[in-house]
Amino acid sequence: MKTGFTRKLTVVYGILLTGFILFIAFATDVPGSRNSYLKVHSIDMIDSWTDEKDRRVSLDAIPLLENRLDQTLYSTVPKGIRMGESLNLCSRNLRFRLYLNKELIYNYMPVENITGLGTGTVYHSIPLPYGGVGSELMLIIYRPFEGETGGSFVTAKLCNSRDFDHMMIHENALAISLSALIIFFGVVIVIVHFTIFKENHLGYDLLSLGISTIILGTWTFVESDIVQMLMGSVIAIRFIDYILLSLSEFPIVCFIVSVTRKKRSFYKYLSFGIMVLCLGTVLLLRKFAGIDMHKTMGVLFLGYIVTTALVAIILIDNWKYCKSRGIKANLTYFSIGAMIFTVGAALDMGRYIISGKTATNNGSFVRIGLVLFIISMFMQIIKWITQVQKKSSKEEFVNSLMQSSMSGRSAEETIQQMVEYLGSELKADKAYLYELQDDGRYIVTYEWFSDAGDASKRGLTELPYEGVIDAFMLEYEKTGSVIVDDLRRYKEPYPVLYNTLTRNGIHGLICAPVIISDKIVGFFGVNNPPEEKLDEIADIIQYLKYFFSEAIERRGTEEKLISYSYYDQMTGVGNRRAIGEFETEKLDTTKPYGFVMCDINGLKRVNDNEGHEAGDAMIKDVADAMRDAFGKQFSFRMGGDEFAAYKVCNEEVEFMAAVETLRDGIAERGRSASIGYIYVNDPNAELNEIKKKADMMMYEDKSRYYQGRTDRRRK
Repeated sequence: MKTGFTRKLTVVYGILLTGFILFIAFATDVPGSRNSYLKVHSIDMIDSWTDEKDRRVSLDAIPLLENRLDQTLYSTVPKGIRMGESLNLCSRNLRFRLYLNKELIYNYMPVENITGLGTGTVYHSIPLPYGGVGSELMLIIYRPFEGETGGSFVTAKLCNSRDFDHMMIHENALAISLSALIIFFGVVIVIVHFTIFKENHLGYDLLSLGISTIILGTWTFVESDIVQMLMGSVIAIRFIDYILLSLSEFPIVCFIVSVTRKKRSFYKYLSFGIMVLCLGTVLLLRKFAGIDMHKTMGVLFLGYIVTTALVAIILIDNWKYCKSRGIKANLTYFSIGAMIFTVGAALDMGRYIISGKTATNNGSFVRIGLVLFIISMFMQIIKWITQVQKKSSKEEFVNSLMQSSMSGRSAEETIQQMVEYLGSELKADKAYLYELQDDGRYIVTYEWFSDAGDASKRGLTELPYEGVIDAFMLEYEKTGSVIVDDLRRYKEPYPVLYNTLTRNGIHGLICAPVIISDKIVGFFGVNNPPEEKLDEIADIIQYLKYFFSEAIERRGTEEKLISYSYYDQMTGVGNRRAIGEFETEKLDTTKPYGFVMCDINGLKRVNDNEGHEAGDAMIKDVADAMRDAFGKQFSFRMGGDEFAAYKVCNEEVEFMAAVETLRDGIAERGRSASIGYIYVNDPNAELNEIKKKADMMMYEDKSRYYQGRTDRRRK
């Protein structure tokens, strides 16, 4: 976060930088260079020609006159020519000879090259003699392509050759700048791929995007015609002009496939096949059939059209895939930019075809479309990088949470540690887990308080279903989580929720349900988290739903295992292992306590006469009476028909009341049992001696019960 002083420095720096730019633009020789360009002496000779029939001819309209392979035009050296000036021509797909007073002064008759007879745009500077005003100029033009209108002079100016170069650069300044900007963007994207986006969790192929952008920028730069003027090369530039654009198709498709939700490699193979087929056809026809590349441009155009259609199919396929699964395509900026670029490319292609392949500086609309597309892609990349950073942050948070919770020795401890970590790391006032109870209530079972969230003000220990839980359910169905960021919005639709939260000092919360077997069994979340992190916390909460569900299920499994290990499965009271652990770890023999033993009377007779199911019922009834009198955690089954119990109390009368409750409970159930008991108020008393005395008392009671009975059993 910037401090006030830092913000002031930033403003001052911005003012200084702006002042520097304005100074360069208006107070140096920049305006002068523009004015000097406007004041350059030049004579436009594009319309200064006539044909054999003395008809006025414009050099840029030659192809429209007659369908002839050659044509002769005439002109004269105009008045106003200055010393050192030249006739500067810009031709496109033409061969020609220039005569002065019937004497050949310039011969441009290039031989066939690897692309064919076409030359593309070529700049010519032809010196004219000073003082030759009125001298006849004869221009014999040869068009290389029979039956086609392609070929013309784009520019014809009488001026200094250096001034002519400056004029051409000025006139193409926008195209040059845009092309350079596109190449720069491509280089930046490649750098981003190898640096900032090195760990590309989303799998987006930025390298392909960068390469295709550099290729397209280079192609538009070549099409600006300035490269030819500066380098003078014809064949290399002509070959680049034909081939380079097609080489951009495959990396573009690779990138687009990488940003779709279902990455179908088939489209990449298809795109590569289309590119190879089109380029291979053009090159093979040139190599073995001698067909000029200019005449096979239709094949390359077809490749552009098919690739564009393929891109549309990929995007439509991705849209359908996302829609069927209810997920976001996450390609908003890309789609807008791609549409703009496609329209620009279509306009340029149409312009080139309509002009009869004579248009120069092709790619004007493509440049604008590309710049807008790349700007939109930078916005998309920033969005992706933000998503990657958020995802990394989430993963780091979840991993840290899991590491913290893994130290828990039990599921109970794990859940508590997860709640504590959730609250402390998200800087909330309170973190919690409310669980659905058997009676339908949602009770807080785990909670954590920050210093700001005073634990002494526990507040919502129970969430009412009507008005709160049902409101949570409705919000969850809408968004998959419950986000209360502006409490006022909930006042009308959920008045009970609004009043409950307001009363407990809760101005914001984020929570989500715990779902097990498609059933909501609770809600976990945080109260009063930082407002600036609401979206991030909401995403993290979504991640944790699974972990809380797993921990709660594991807790249930552990409880079952504990139950099997420590509780008698028939009666539900503790077993011999449980009483042993109780006596060694929980019973404080330095404090007063009571011990009771109980043995069922007549169990053998019932088993023999009525069956073991009746005997089991008898055991359960006595166990229930023990549990009612002493509590489940203090009642134990020692063996088949023998039970024991403890009661920690300060007064013997309290212990005796529990013994009487046991007797009454057994009698009320129509059962009989022998009981032995002892109250201990001596911290030095040996536990084994206490148990022996109670056992002896129980057997004395049992002896009295069996006196005169024929069903007496022997121990």
